[in-house]
Amino acid sequence: LPSRPGWTGLLPIQTGSTLIDWIASIGAFDQIKLLRYFQDSFPETALADRAILAIAAMQGVRLTRKKPASISVQLVSTMPVAIPQFTQLQGAGSYWFTTEAVYLEANAPASVSLKQGYIVDHTISGLGLDYQTYITPESQFTVSDTDVWVFLNDSPITRSTVGNWKLKGTPGFVDWTLPEGRMIIQFGTSDYGSTPSQADKVRIVYAVTSGTDANALATMTQLLTATGFPGVKVVVQTNPSGGVN
Repeated sequence: LPSRPGWTGLLPIQTGSTLIDWIASIGAFDQIKLLRYFQDSFPETALADRAILAIAAMQGVRLTRKKPASISVQLVSTMPVAIPQFTQLQGAGSYWFTTEAVYLEANAPASVSLKQGYIVDHTISGLGLDYQTYITPESQFTVSDTDVWVFLNDSPITRSTVGNWKLKGTPGFVDWTLPEGRMIIQFGTSDYGSTPSQADKVRIVYAVTSGTDANALATMTQLLTATGFPGVKVVVQTNPSGGVN
């Protein structure tokens, strides 16, 4: 190589100097990468957002999201009717939903509690892989922190907000929150939680809510309409309360 002018020249723009500088730069970047990996392994020195979130999760810290306000309503129907869980209602300036199924006798008023928000009902297929995840498109912490359900082949499975280690031998999923406020559902393994196969149907249901803002709505004596049940009269008996950001 010393006999070749391109390697013996002293100018930085010559081939030999340039290649040597590149090789040296690769080594320097690798050393910095190793240093950052080491730093991001400990809470006292972590710099990357994802590392800080992972460490917080390992320590049992979880970002919470908005919680919906509630109202009390009176329902009455001229004929017997069964109103299923997750029925959507609208009126008084917002959306509302039922968290439990309601059965109405003919002309027999019933008092029911509704929560503020609209229901998202999404069905996906399993992948047959450990730790399959689903991330909601809604951000800003608007997915309800309490109203999340997952059904595996129409059977409800357990929700954990701590980690998969709480689901040993139990069908279930973990509900995490990403830094931008989106919800992430994470399934488990054959030993911890559920691992949906490609033949499994996974139904994910959650509510998107306004949190504290809904507490300011004036709803008392207002009328609501229940989607799919035009013959049911719904009268609000209280103003909203309990919404949290």
